[in-house]
Amino acid sequence: GYLHESEPGLPETRAYTWAFTEMPELDERENARRVTDRYAIAARDVPAEETRPLSGYPAHGPHEDDPFFSMYQPFMNRVLSEAAADRASVMFYGNRGDVICGGDVADVPGLLRAGLWRTARRDLGARAREDGLSRLRTFIRYVAAPLVSDLLPRRAAVAMAALLPPTFLPPASAAAVRPESRAAAHVDRRFLERAGLPRRDPVDTDGGFLPRTAQRARFRHVFSPLVEHGLEFSERNAATFGLGFADPWSDRRIAEFALSCPQHVLDRAVDAKRLARRALLGVMPTDAINAARKVSPGPWYADTLRGAAYATVVELITGSRCAEFGFIDETRLRDRFELFVRGETPVFDLWSTISLEVWLRRYWDDANR
Repeated sequence: GYLHESEPGLPETRAYTWAFTEMPELDERENARRVTDRYAIAARDVPAEETRPLSGYPAHGPHEDDPFFSMYQPFMNRVLSEAAADRASVMFYGNRGDVICGGDVADVPGLLRAGLWRTARRDLGARAREDGLSRLRTFIRYVAAPLVSDLLPRRAAVAMAALLPPTFLPPASAAAVRPESRAAAHVDRRFLERAGLPRRDPVDTDGGFLPRTAQRARFRHVFSPLVEHGLEFSERNAATFGLGFADPWSDRRIAEFALSCPQHVLDRAVDAKRLARRALLGVMPTDAINAARKVSPGPWYADTLRGAAYATVVELITGSRCAEFGFIDETRLRDRFELFVRGETPVFDLWSTISLEVWLRRYWDDANR
């Protein structure tokens, strides 16, 4: 929209917005309209209740080349179908937006080095409230551990991280320790042993050349395998509708800048995505910048698994191919799912198992064994 005002002749831009009525706290249409109205961009609403996860199963699912597909594929496919009907040529997503300019990267030591003591104190307070940790543990996690890690040789720092409990490590650092420790509890331990996982996360190893803990954390965000998988899926999925795919946040120059920039300048607990917000002043309407916040459809996904998609999930995790091949403990998976349904477990990492199960049932028949 901004470029249209200075470069006449550019192709028309359209917008498609998720419309939530049953969970209005997830609805962002009001803020989206601030942008589309400012630049006279044609906008269309896509009802969330008609595009729930697993709705229309097995109509939506993975490609033959990759078991991974998005839990929100029914919504994505609806948008792509409408965009194709509108004769769009390229779909723009924001896959890497969070990991480039936000995410879970803390740089309290950077604030202290810059002499921003009051801001550091406020940042620590915000993180303590968010994590539910004492002041001492918060200080160890976000100040002491990163500072020691920056001073030690990399091998010693990795060894220290492996010895400390996760609550004493910054979230991104804790995620880099022992890949098998991040597997869901229902994944069969014997399968993990057979898989021969490396002792360290390869992305963590690749980012070891960066001098600061916060920079290494940003590297792990930017090159997260989950994000990479999402990008590959999105590009392949768009192609099935005859559309190109682009993620402006994946521009190499932006990634290089984000990795080079002091992380406390990029993002803070008390000033989320601060640099991105400032960069868009004069481009994005100020009231839209001020109202923008992180809205996750996670509660809607959880509600769907407990309700509308419950029968489908039970069917997929009963007599599963994943269990047949020794990837998971089916009894444990079903027990944990029922705990989740009853609300006794608020969060449950189930989707990777479901997506693999759907792929195995669709493409791995008796002839492939």
